[in-house]
Amino acid sequence: MVDAIYEAFVQFAVMEVREVFEAFRSDRDAVGELYLYRMGDVTKPLVVVHADTVFCRPPKRQEVEREGMIVRRRLGSKEGLGADDRLGVALLWLLLKEFPQTAFLITDKEEQHQKGALVAARDLGDELARYPFLLQLDRRGTQHFAHYGHVTSEFMQALRDITGFDFEKGSRTDITVLCPRVRRCGANMAIGYYKPHTAEEYVNLEHASIAYEALRKIMSKEFHEPFVWRD
Repeated sequence: MVDAIYEAFVQFAVMEVREVFEAFRSDRDAVGELYLYRMGDVTKPLVVVHADTVFCRPPKRQEVEREGMIVRRRLGSKEGLGADDRLGVALLWLLLKEFPQTAFLITDKEEQHQKGALVAARDLGDELARYPFLLQLDRRGTQHFAHYGHVTSEFMQALRDITGFDFEKGSRTDITVLCPRVRRCGANMAIGYYKPHTAEEYVNLEHASIAYEALRKIMSKEFHEPFVWRD
């Protein structure tokens, strides 16, 4: 799985934002000003990633360097790898090959105050509320979820039981905008990138693989009752 994650990550790391959207786009999608949404199995979570990064330009292919399990942008670059959140995009790409009925939302401008999520919440709120919870792939580190308040103990325990991962309090990402609109709990999975928003950003492929295996476990379950956002 490690090599597949690496290849998918490099594929998306070098793209412009519009190219990310074009890679996923199909006739089934709802495409808005700053998002792409594909409906899917309503017994599974809605998976959320963002296509933008904080950097002015993506790396060229020859700037992405792998040494064992670590992937970096070539030393000397003033900008980072963009694994936040192109690694999340890559994991979604692989997930769709195994679970093609996965519902997903890709946003733009998460790094600019979640502008894409705000537009999606406005346009698609009732539609996105059909899913039992929201699962974002946009967290540094490994083997934990971030929550942003308003989640229930039942929700956190359900994900602990499936994955063995615990929860930490996060600050802000797309689901902090989406969850209150759709009244669903949400979690942001740590997917194996480190030092985001810096030139030293890197991916640990082993940790990314751990995240993908946890993602598989979640998507193999069915959730017939929603985890309702707690006031």
